[in-house]
Amino acid sequence: MSSPVRVLHIISGLGVGGAEMLLYQQLASLRREQVESYVIALRGGPVAEKIAALGVPVEIIEFEKLFNAPMSLLRLTWRVRAIAPDLVQTWMYHGDLFGGIAVKLAQPLNPRIPVLWNVLMSKIDPAYIKFETRLVIRACAVLSHVLPEVIIVNHEAARLNHVALGYSGKKFALIPSSFDPDKFLPDPVARAELRNSLGISPDALVVGIAGRIDPAKDFGNFFAAGREVCETKSQVVLMACGEGISMDNPQIQEWLEGIAPSQVRVLGRQSDMPRFWAAVDVGVSSSLSEGFSLAIGEAMSTGIPCAVTDVGDSSRVVGETGLTVPPQNSHALALAILTLLDMRPESRQQLGALARQRVIDNYSLTIVTNAFLKLWQDVLSKRKMTYKG
Repeated sequence: MSSPVRVLHIISGLGVGGAEMLLYQQLASLRREQVESYVIALRGGPVAEKIAALGVPVEIIEFEKLFNAPMSLLRLTWRVRAIAPDLVQTWMYHGDLFGGIAVKLAQPLNPRIPVLWNVLMSKIDPAYIKFETRLVIRACAVLSHVLPEVIIVNHEAARLNHVALGYSGKKFALIPSSFDPDKFLPDPVARAELRNSLGISPDALVVGIAGRIDPAKDFGNFFAAGREVCETKSQVVLMACGEGISMDNPQIQEWLEGIAPSQVRVLGRQSDMPRFWAAVDVGVSSSLSEGFSLAIGEAMSTGIPCAVTDVGDSSRVVGETGLTVPPQNSHALALAILTLLDMRPESRQQLGALARQRVIDNYSLTIVTNAFLKLWQDVLSKRKMTYKG
């Protein structure tokens, strides 16, 4: 790209979640001479500060209340027109819908700004999704045929499930999630420091999980499996972190019944995830619905073998470097965790090294960033040919 491409990102919110962190990682990896980035969020959150610290302008246009949605949409449309991006990339369903409409309203007669949607969720289960969000997804399915130039997914399950919902099957592009192996790496010093601060013995076997409280993450499955593991091995410590993963949460207290307090560390939201994973021996994803698990990618990049449920692309991501079990089967998950814990330390480390190499070869930040840059180039070149005047 001879001059920086002006890219506007429109995202549903900037809380701590997978899509938000993927956006942050992408922005952090781009060079200013390549891309001039802007972010508009429909809700605020902690990631807004992280993005602003990169020097990327961040605006919050609240879409919280139904009654203010028309005015918020007009504000969003005005900002799209004022920023005049070369390309708009939207994130999450509300961002896709309102971002796509705003771009259309900003240039109704001569649409030169291509819109790229990001769709990250694999399974749309009405039991775990708000009614309002289900309506937004239905609207996106209809408008996917006219609003976006490309629909980006980070795993194949997302494409298949969204096509089944009515999304345009001709517009999908697969770009996997990315991880920074220079940031997530084996770190004996961080391992020792965190264990010491939490009163965990250097010889303990730590089973780690990370994620926000969400029914799809099925933490109940993890703690049920963990209870069985702890009953079998007294030197095991379960370590969990994430938004809502706190002893102040009554649900957490219920899940921990029957597990000795000495065998559990519940840490809440952590700002230093490389340090968290450095202290872990076996990583776990217990989800009943998952797309491309960032937590598992981070664990693997740190050199940790993982036991995962067979949902989304988790099985494909871990490949032969970990173990896969059916979802909502805590006994099978416990057996997989125990299998990894029962390995000789050097064998488990070798398996972890293979996991790290798998991330480097397939999901490194450089590889994925270049894939986005190429996609943007291709889309802009196509649009330039379409509108020669």
